[in-house]
Amino acid sequence: MSEALVVIHLSSLDSYTSAAKEAGDKSIGDLLADALIEEIRKHKGPVYIVDQGWDPDRPESEPRLRVLNSLKRKVTWIHFDEAEQDWDDFDRDVVRILKRDGIDRVVLAG
Repeated sequence: MSEALVVIHLSSLDSYTSAAKEAGDKSIGDLLADALIEEIRKHKGPVYIVDQGWDPDRPESEPRLRVLNSLKRKVTWIHFDEAEQDWDDFDRDVVRILKRDGIDRVVLAG
């Protein structure tokens, strides 16, 4: 059994970056991206990224693109869009995936 890092809704980094810029802080999206990059890099176990799959074509997507471009390891992608899917279904599905992969502990990020 092992411990997995699960990053929830990486695409939401775009919204976070945009909201921070509107509030006058242009660097907070980059700081969060840096923290995610570091956590993914140093995590010893498997990494799962839950994502809505938004197109990265907007200026506020730059921090997320840095995270994506930094991935130098195998990552398991799990698509989940809360606008189209129910959280209860997601919970059931992700637990099934983690059990299938022998995961007994989870660290959440995102």
